[in-house]
Amino acid sequence: MLPQLTTGRSAIDVRYLVRDRNFISSTNNLREVAKKLGATVLDDARDLNSFLHLPDTLNQDDIPSFRDLLTSLVTLGHDLSDLAVIPDAHLRLRFASDLFDPRITLFKTSLYPSQLLHPTFEAMADQLKTRGLRG
Repeated sequence: MLPQLTTGRSAIDVRYLVRDRNFISSTNNLREVAKKLGATVLDDARDLNSFLHLPDTLNQDDIPSFRDLLTSLVTLGHDLSDLAVIPDAHLRLRFASDLFDPRITLFKTSLYPSQLLHPTFEAMADQLKTRGLRG
């Protein structure tokens, strides 16, 4: 098992993080602490993107750890609109606004799989809608 970075209640698999960078997820009182630690406070997707090293396409073995990463990003409240971090039905990472909720029958029956959220991530669809998923 790969080491993980703990962020509150969740953990991020370190394979998705850029090496030798320290960060703290943004909260009201952490700026001063972060400065003392030499860490960056992540305020938006641009900051977050500089810390992530993501493949263009996931493989089946990546799904559990990537689901944990995506759950962490959503739970921490990051704006994901500028990040291609949502897997489509072929496991290619896409922008949330490029994908549709496959739970809606009309979308599932009329769109290409590359336009739909991957089935493993359907449980997160309502959360991802607040981040741009169509539906």
